[in-house]
Amino acid sequence: MNQNNYVIVRHRINNLRQFQNEFEKATDMLKKAGVMKAWINRNMDDPNEVIAVMQCNDLQKYRQWTQSSEYRTCLQNAGATQSQYTFMEELSTMPVPAHVS
Repeated sequence: MNQNNYVIVRHRINNLRQFQNEFEKATDMLKKAGVMKAWINRNMDDPNEVIAVMQCNDLQKYRQWTQSSEYRTCLQNAGATQSQYTFMEELSTMPVPAHVS
């Protein structure tokens, strides 16, 4: 298992607080699906779009979870009306040096 796998999920939402509350309730489900860390971001130009970036140790497990009724119920409760997924494998990392004057 590669711990440097990521999933980016773009969600269309109606209510940010509702989405955040459901996402926080789903932490146990996310762990079972192989999510190790998650970042929730809001599109600054479109307040009805939320982007979740998740680091996963097993993308297949996460993909299977997204097909479950449990996941669909979670999305429905969160008020997510559309979701788009991008699955990524990290190829390399590169430190960015601090700017020296």
